[in-house]
Amino acid sequence: IIFFALILFLNTAGAFCANPGNGYLAIPLDGNIVIFSPGSTSTTILLSASIFEAGVTEQIRKLASGLRVYSPHVDPAGFAVSEKLESIAREAKRLSINEEDRVSFSKVADSALGSIQSVLQRIRELAIKASGGIYTEDIREIIQSEINLLIREIDRISRDTEFNTLEVIPDVSAASIGIDRVDVVTDLWNSIYYVDQALSKINRKRALKGAEENRAYIRIEGLNHYFFNILTSQSLIRDADIAWESAVMDKNFIMLKMNMNILDKILAE
Repeated sequence: IIFFALILFLNTAGAFCANPGNGYLAIPLDGNIVIFSPGSTSTTILLSASIFEAGVTEQIRKLASGLRVYSPHVDPAGFAVSEKLESIAREAKRLSINEEDRVSFSKVADSALGSIQSVLQRIRELAIKASGGIYTEDIREIIQSEINLLIREIDRISRDTEFNTLEVIPDVSAASIGIDRVDVVTDLWNSIYYVDQALSKINRKRALKGAEENRAYIRIEGLNHYFFNILTSQSLIRDADIAWESAVMDKNFIMLKMNMNILDKILAE
């Protein structure tokens, strides 16, 4: 690291030479190369040292925070762009989470519709059983009693299935899908038709829920890609290059130490 810092100093300062007579080094000061000899004043040396000390402090702040733009004064324009990207990234992440919540809501609704579908299949099975031609009216009334209980179960499922206290299928009821018209005692053959129509409506609703979930998954994937791309762009502007900042800090530290050594020698003389 020290070797790399010396090379970096050569590139930035343009010179790094020793005075064979006294062994002092040439260092940059205010854009110029100043040769410090025993005749240099301690004030000049302290000024040069303060410049490198400020550089070391600046690099420590960047390395400690991990940010190149840790404050608006470092890069006002970059800081403004970074903060704007931060808002965009937060929005994209929140929208992605919202879509995930919608998927969860849809899954609960689909689960309720699946339960209703199972109930309808049982009602259809009972209606077909009643049409077997071997059951008297009294027996069909017993079958109808079970069907009536199942019809009430459909309304219960629709009413009690909630997501965060919200009804997930408020538009589904025995009356809305026409299953309340089933009567295997007085209207046997039409009852099977009513059940088939109700099943068709539930199947259509479940298919639409599935399509909505697919759309939500695609949107979530797109938002997540967008979110990570925004974070990458923000990182390029805001985050520090640790290797570079470490090298610059080492260079400033070396130059600070050199200045202090020179000052010690001057004061000793």
